[in-house]
Amino acid sequence: MLAKTAKKELPDIILVQEPYVKDNKIEGLPGYLKSWLSKNNKAGIIALPTCNNPIFLLSGNYIVAIKIQVNSSPLSIISSYSSPYCEIDQNLNETSNLITSLQGEDYLIGADLNAHSQSWGYSDFDTRGEKVLNFISSLNSQPLNTLGALPSYEQRNTKGWKDVTIVSSTDLVNNSNW
Repeated sequence: MLAKTAKKELPDIILVQEPYVKDNKIEGLPGYLKSWLSKNNKAGIIALPTCNNPIFLLSGNYIVAIKIQVNSSPLSIISSYSSPYCEIDQNLNETSNLITSLQGEDYLIGADLNAHSQSWGYSDFDTRGEKVLNFISSLNSQPLNTLGALPSYEQRNTKGWKDVTIVSSTDLVNNSNW
């Protein structure tokens, strides 16, 4: 499914959460693709050949980050995963520390935080969702998710909007399609 979507959408970068990992590598990727994983192997970034000179920034416990150039400006790309069985605060703190270190540079976060909020498609709201919304607000960031978007997770009789994309600036919002 990932290969089919990539062929259709032609991305430069793919953010993944909960990939199948073997020997600390995302399984099934062709050798010409660059990839990075968080320390817990639950968040990953895949750079396709069209991604020009990605620079590895960090592999944290819950996040992994690279930096690319977009229109001669730096953009940090962060992939993040938080298990529904763990406290989300550690993930949000790790992400916040990285963003602080960027000193005002733009960033995009693609995350599976297992958090419910009406802001990204769920009909309900939970404590994790409230923490994520407070996190987004504290950073003066914005979610890219659009209301009415298709679920990012579907299996048998279950569907959900677990994935949230967060950006640092209105320019990124205006130039993105979720």
